[in-house]
Amino acid sequence: DYYYTLTDDESFSMIKIAAGGSELHRDWSRYYNDCIEPNTWSTNIVRRLRSIEHEPETLHPLCHKRHNNEVDCHWMGIVWFQGESDTWQTINAETYAIGLTGFLTSLRQEMYRTKEIYKSIFRSASDIPIVVVGIGKWRSWDVPLGPMVLQAQKDFVDSDPHAAFVRT
Repeated sequence: DYYYTLTDDESFSMIKIAAGGSELHRDWSRYYNDCIEPNTWSTNIVRRLRSIEHEPETLHPLCHKRHNNEVDCHWMGIVWFQGESDTWQTINAETYAIGLTGFLTSLRQEMYRTKEIYKSIFRSASDIPIVVVGIGKWRSWDVPLGPMVLQAQKDFVDSDPHAAFVRT
């Protein structure tokens, strides 16, 4: 899925990669089970990030090769909205902060590697902006482990100058 707006000179697109009922460590970590089992990281994220170079039109119909066969599209940030399923098991909630930092660091590095243009836009991978959408009140206060996951999300944003938090 993609969502976009157009102006006269620029387009903006949000690419959705969703996995309902997913857990941060099991489904989103590039290192889960020593990379033996495919998960959302290996099957969706890396494929989508790399497709901007090789099949940009699969991300967005207006994202195609132009002048000198260069792709006219690139990623500009990350919106992260996940965590509800991690409120059900103590181990997931207790390790959410470490997992979130590791995941978003890996995602930034993978993005930065995919296109040379990022080196002219961002000084480093850690400069890529991230918006963390907090788990909603329906989860963050209705189950005992909800506040722990929500706090981990807020703590990540507080520790990262290129991150912002959105309350739901």
